[in-house]
Amino acid sequence: MKPIHRNLLAGLAAAAFTTITFGQSPAENPTTPPPPHEKQAPAVEKNLKVFDTLDFDVFSNQKWDRLHESHAKDIVVTWTGCTKVTRKTSW
Repeated sequence: MKPIHRNLLAGLAAAAFTTITFGQSPAENPTTPPPPHEKQAPAVEKNLKVFDTLDFDVFSNQKWDRLHESHAKDIVVTWTGCTKVTRKTSW
């Protein structure tokens, strides 16, 4: 094998090893478990459940037809860094 190819392969292998080994920060892959959930007032618990559903299911999976569950008809949605404003009025 030519020295250039060997060096290239060694460099790629080192990069792959580094990415696999050190690819996540402690914030992304914590070494300790999160604290247990602290029970809140029933109304707060209900709001948290709705928020989790909307955030993890509706928003993450782009189920825009369900966005009305958290946004009134007159809500204007803006995206940071974008000049386009989306106004949904068909709910």
